[in-house]
Amino acid sequence: MRPRTITTCLLMLIGTVSLAVAQGPFVGTWKLNTAKSHLTGAVITFGPAENNAVQLTANGADYSFRVDGKAYRMASGDLAVWQQDNSTTWKTVYRDPQGKLLSTDTWTLSPDRRSLTVVRSGMRPDGRAYSGKTVYARAVAARMGGSPAASSPPTGSLTSSLMGSWESTAVTESAPEEMIIAAYGLGGLSFKFPAQKISFLAVYGGKEVAPTGPQVPPTLTIALERVGASGFRLIRRFSGAVTYSAVYTISSDGKTIKQTGNAKGDPSQTLIWEKQ
Repeated sequence: MRPRTITTCLLMLIGTVSLAVAQGPFVGTWKLNTAKSHLTGAVITFGPAENNAVQLTANGADYSFRVDGKAYRMASGDLAVWQQDNSTTWKTVYRDPQGKLLSTDTWTLSPDRRSLTVVRSGMRPDGRAYSGKTVYARAVAARMGGSPAASSPPTGSLTSSLMGSWESTAVTESAPEEMIIAAYGLGGLSFKFPAQKISFLAVYGGKEVAPTGPQVPPTLTIALERVGASGFRLIRRFSGAVTYSAVYTISSDGKTIKQTGNAKGDPSQTLIWEKQ
């Protein structure tokens, strides 16, 4: 039985070394470089819902609302209040389930109804103010899998001007995100996002774990899977359904992480994280 014991120990050692290699390069503090990242291409869709409401689909999730100044619950559990300032401008106020103000979006439609600009402002969980802007172009129906009519500027009610799919063409953020990764045991990683106060511990193998944080939805889970010798895939699920998946790879010099993935239904995006 001695040879088998040695073989078993050797296999365990090889496995441990392999896991350590997969952990090591990613350990550190990383800051998102928005200039080098490809953040555009995300798609949002406004469509009709029951009882003359509007359904908004974005980031793999959706919720229904009316533009009437009342609060409507989003898939995350947060509340959204929509109001219309004029024929081309809307405002959305987001609050947590307890009513605390999270952020405000101002949506402005261009005169030709082909461009939609969203200006965001709010307070991050760490207490710092933030702002950002995303410019969307009305998506081409054939590319989005819709009918030609769906891509034409609609007429009728004021909110109908938003109907259809929109693809982001420009994204700006006031402050880049920071990510802290540490080794967790022999086969996992610890993640922290200080600005959002989000953290989670995950081991390779696809086991789902629940992140913690003041604005984390209760049904959100994260799982990690090994990809190659030193990469991994992060899978985000919401209420059991996959809403985001991305592969993380590290540069040969260990100074950058490339995160390549997409939310459900969106084109692939690339985020570049630089070691601090």
